[in-house]
Amino acid sequence: MIDDLYRYVPEALFGEYGRVFYSGRDAFNNPSRVYLLGLNPGGSPLDQAQETVSSHSIHVLQDERHNWSAFRDESWLGARPGS
Repeated sequence: MIDDLYRYVPEALFGEYGRVFYSGRDAFNNPSRVYLLGLNPGGSPLDQAQETVSSHSIHVLQDERHNWSAFRDESWLGARPGS
């Protein structure tokens, strides 16, 4: 299902700084409601300019573990992952 959702991302947003998915494939395997945010103003467009909607989405779809979660597995602002 995550691949289907990625197809709905407008191509005009692919080069923009940001993310679409904060969870891997497992989060989208079972029927459930999808939580969508229209705007997430966190991060730095200068420091993270290379992290585009397209590049990050492809990274999640191809490289991350199926049970990956940004909230659990990534360090934000130097905090321990999951903090």
